[in-house]
Amino acid sequence: MEIDINFENKPNSFVVCWNEKCLLGEKCLRRIVALRNSEDSDLLVAVNVLKFNETNCKYFLENKKVRVAYGMKSSFEEVKAKDIANMRKELIQHFGHTYYYERRNGKMPITPEDQEYIAKLFSSYGYEITFDEIREETLWK
Repeated sequence: MEIDINFENKPNSFVVCWNEKCLLGEKCLRRIVALRNSEDSDLLVAVNVLKFNETNCKYFLENKKVRVAYGMKSSFEEVKAKDIANMRKELIQHFGHTYYYERRNGKMPITPEDQEYIAKLFSSYGYEITFDEIREETLWK
């Protein structure tokens, strides 16, 4: 079953694969992108097909959509003033200053793993996180 892929969100440095012999190729996002989108890119980074085969590819990336979150401004409106500075500090330490603010403001997707980390942090302070938006998207990593 083929999943619709939004190529607009594909990172420029996304690694593709042209291994025709790979048994996982039909399910691998790297192979699908190589076959469908290679003409749109000036530069491509590719898996060395001579080094890997159908049983040992550490670069296999399943083509699937996941629930990706955007933004968390609304949840911070509910956080008490005594907690907000410490919570923000922990998130900045985890993500870095720029990436924290891009996630908070909805400019960068929040992966399921990052959603889990943020939810645990909010919970440790007695809050529940509600992300500003949830979308079904291709996960590019």
